[in-house]
Amino acid sequence: MHSFDIRKRLSLFWKADAPARWEILLGGAVVVFCYLFFNHPDIVETANHSWLFLDHVFSGRMLEFYDNVLAHQNDFYYVNGAHYNVFLYLAFGVWLLPVYGIYHLFSLNAAAGAANTFLLYWAKLLACLTALGCAWMVRRLALRLEVPAGRAGYASLAFLLSPLTLVGVFCMGQYDSLCLFFLLWALCLYFDGRLPAFTVLIGVAMACKFFALLVFLPLLLLREKRISRLLGYGVLSLWLTVPTGLLYAGRDGDMGFFNELMIERLFTDTVPGAHGDVPLFFLGYALVLVFSFFWRAPDTARLRRMAVYLCMAVFGLLFSCVLWHPQWLVLLVPFAILSVSTAQNRTPWYAMNAICCAGALLLCYQTFPGQLEVGMMDYGLVHLALGLNASGIPHQNLTFYFGLLPYVNQLAPVLFAAPIAAAAIFLYPCAGGTFGDRLTHGGHFAPSARAGLWTGACVFAALLVAPVAFQWAKCFL
Repeated sequence: MHSFDIRKRLSLFWKADAPARWEILLGGAVVVFCYLFFNHPDIVETANHSWLFLDHVFSGRMLEFYDNVLAHQNDFYYVNGAHYNVFLYLAFGVWLLPVYGIYHLFSLNAAAGAANTFLLYWAKLLACLTALGCAWMVRRLALRLEVPAGRAGYASLAFLLSPLTLVGVFCMGQYDSLCLFFLLWALCLYFDGRLPAFTVLIGVAMACKFFALLVFLPLLLLREKRISRLLGYGVLSLWLTVPTGLLYAGRDGDMGFFNELMIERLFTDTVPGAHGDVPLFFLGYALVLVFSFFWRAPDTARLRRMAVYLCMAVFGLLFSCVLWHPQWLVLLVPFAILSVSTAQNRTPWYAMNAICCAGALLLCYQTFPGQLEVGMMDYGLVHLALGLNASGIPHQNLTFYFGLLPYVNQLAPVLFAAPIAAAAIFLYPCAGGTFGDRLTHGGHFAPSARAGLWTGACVFAALLVAPVAFQWAKCFL
């Protein structure tokens, strides 16, 4: 009888139809843990650059910002120049204004010591809060896709606890969440058919990260087929990028050079052609655009599902063909979660999500050795409390330890790319579900989304938190 009760309780546990309070509290604890204990040098640079932007604004030298930052005639730490659109530094600058005012009132030195540490955490908080906003948008979109309210809640929580979100936003503090927030907000307007407002918000997302342009075009082609309207919306989408670009034309430091290097990555992977190599990403992207133009929505529900699917497909194609940075991957997460939430057979996708995230982390360790490892703790709470700096102590990178397992490093690209390719094929939206659902002929594999949520969180704990803790222990114990 007791054994039966245990089995029954376990069965009920995995059939939960909405997040429990303990899951929300535990998820919040994970987020706060990452926020406090891990930081990356990039958020230090962004915070310091934004502070310098405020200095230039209030001293009447705003147009000299990029060139002066590149010259590095100041006491702030950074290795790179200011590489992003000025809108980003304006957004961070506005967020930093209360701190800026207090520091100047009490003559505190923002470039060093505890004052600079607080500046770092305050700037990082903006990225984290916009990620929370993204989670709220995910729930809104899920409800619009006719996903049950409980499962929509799990989708929101799954976005926050995805290893890719935890690493890119809550550990690294990267600002890609700002781009994603405006992109998801724009998609809400797109669902309502408000194309002008949708385009305006896409313009903001593009100023944060030009990747937003890649999903704007196919989404626009899904709804609008008239060439004159397409051109008009295209011009409207540039309402922020073009003026800010012209404002700093010829005085942008090395931002232009940096952006050219990023764009060149789109042309790196190629397939042989009769008259030269064909960029693989643009070949696939052109097919997406053609499909978007010819496709006609049988109803509003299918249009919304197709819009989410195309966003997932475009970002999946991008990250399969381009050398990505870890923080970029957060752009894929909400669209993959929403596409899976609309499927009838979700269990395989929960497993593939965990596999894909594991492959992504292993590739991060191979491609960016030392960047997402114990060095992140040197900017976190442990370093502040104990004054210990692991980067100054010789230690093995995580690729070495994972390489001790047979073929793990060799299989990492497959672990990452195979689930993305499978999603592009089998999550294609059809009547009553997805293409994958049709193949099952009525068979369903769909436990509670709780399984997918905590499987992903366990991947993060097993492949980042535990190995980094092991590295730290090897350094100091």
